[in-house]
Amino acid sequence: MSIFSSLNFHVVKYLSRRKKVLQKKVLYLTFDDGPEPGITEYVLKELKQNNIKATFFCCGVNIEKYPDLFEKLEQDGHTVGNHTFSHVNGLKITYKDYVGDISRCEKYIASNIFRPPWGGVKVSQYFKLSKHYNIILWDIVSNDTSRTQVNVNKEIERMKRQIKPGSIVLFHFVNKHAENTRKLLPAFIEMAVSQGYAFDILK
Repeated sequence: MSIFSSLNFHVVKYLSRRKKVLQKKVLYLTFDDGPEPGITEYVLKELKQNNIKATFFCCGVNIEKYPDLFEKLEQDGHTVGNHTFSHVNGLKITYKDYVGDISRCEKYIASNIFRPPWGGVKVSQYFKLSKHYNIILWDIVSNDTSRTQVNVNKEIERMKRQIKPGSIVLFHFVNKHAENTRKLLPAFIEMAVSQGYAFDILK
């Protein structure tokens, strides 16, 4: 991530921080980029077994391909958010094109929450988009997008040190990262529950 991208991300994260300071030990599990077959069913099964509700940020192109999977997310009681139609980076295109891609996703998903892919949104874009959306970033990454095999114990210990009440945790539900997600998700849930955390959905 470039210095410019990193600065934008941290400024937007500050602007979009949750207004209410939570006293209860609650975490928000979020999943990006899907739905895609295989990994989506796995994630839903894992969440159901642990009685957890989560928030899924979906790309319109995948909703278009797999409408039944998208419907299953809501049927299982999870919330869904707009993640653009084609997973575009707001730092690399014009605001007009960016909004056009977001609007295209709206044809498939009616939601007032939005997560920019890669957290790539300019501060100027944030102020315009926040008039229509609750923009959700994250403060904990699972590292399931690692290009190499993840060290599960190392990642779980890192996240254990980082989580706090109200933390938003980033996972993915696409097959590109499925191997790592399958390893990290159950281990993270087990760790979080052992630390006395419960889970909730974002709105």
